[in-house]
Amino acid sequence: MMTKKIVLGLLCVLIAGAVFAGGNSASGGSSGGTSVIELRYGNSYAPDHPCNVASRRFIEIVAEKTGGKVKINHFPGGQLGTDRAQAEGTIMGTQDMVLIGTGGISEFSPKMGIGECPFIWRDVEHMTKVLDSEAGQELTDELLRRRGLRVLSFFYYGSRNLTSNKPIRSPADMRGFKLRTPTVPILVAMARSWGAEPTPMDLSELYLSLQTNVVDGQENPVPTIAANKFNEVQKYLMLTQHVMTPVVLIISERKFQELGEANQKILLDAAREAKVLNDRLTIEAESPEAIRKLGMEVIEPDIAAFRQASSGLAAQFEDVWGKGLYEKIVNTR
Repeated sequence: MMTKKIVLGLLCVLIAGAVFAGGNSASGGSSGGTSVIELRYGNSYAPDHPCNVASRRFIEIVAEKTGGKVKINHFPGGQLGTDRAQAEGTIMGTQDMVLIGTGGISEFSPKMGIGECPFIWRDVEHMTKVLDSEAGQELTDELLRRRGLRVLSFFYYGSRNLTSNKPIRSPADMRGFKLRTPTVPILVAMARSWGAEPTPMDLSELYLSLQTNVVDGQENPVPTIAANKFNEVQKYLMLTQHVMTPVVLIISERKFQELGEANQKILLDAAREAKVLNDRLTIEAESPEAIRKLGMEVIEPDIAAFRQASSGLAAQFEDVWGKGLYEKIVNTR
């Protein structure tokens, strides 16, 4: 009698264990089970910026293709902190995904800083070709190796232009000019090369700083100027187009591996589709019509003079990026 009870008890334990294991199979990316994997995703860009329109589409695609088993919770506009804080959070595991400029992530992976070198990119096609090539792989490999961060895609953020409350036609007009820059070494050095006084600060602080004259001007792509309403507090737009900024959609490698192969492929495919949407919207948002809507006075500056003033930066940062990388990029055809 006692033996029967023991056998029955063991059977109950085994059955319960099997049910429990089956009910949790989705957490590893399996097609079975009902568990939902949640990802915490943030960035510093305004909610209606092309990057976040594309981000929302990315999230929708992932939800559709995984049958709701991967849910991405989206926190735009700096809700999770500064770019640096969000990058650190993604490295440490308090955040799962971040969208950040190559300059912003360069503090943690120095090669990435080359993405915001002035005048390195000829056009969006050149940027995309390089980032899909061996040179781009060099950047993504360093980020994965050094920080455990996987690049899902590069988005085109736009071409950076100067704004101010006085017309600027050449670097000679920038002596003593307090220019807000991101906290990115190459952009700080660029401001100095033009004769300006760089004032690094996070994007979330910029509108008030322009409004209260803490800084005299700033430099950002037209979509960012529009989304953050900098045209309300700046009169002139100088079409310098000095930097074409790539931004990086990144996920923690630890979290990526937890998803399983099927969900990994879905995320990568969704990121590629989101990139196409983002790049199209960004290019549309930089059109002459979009620029006119800003209501700013547009200046066609001496771009050759700005290019010449910053021409020594590539050599200055060669030890940071690695010898030959700059040449590999500019020589890509």
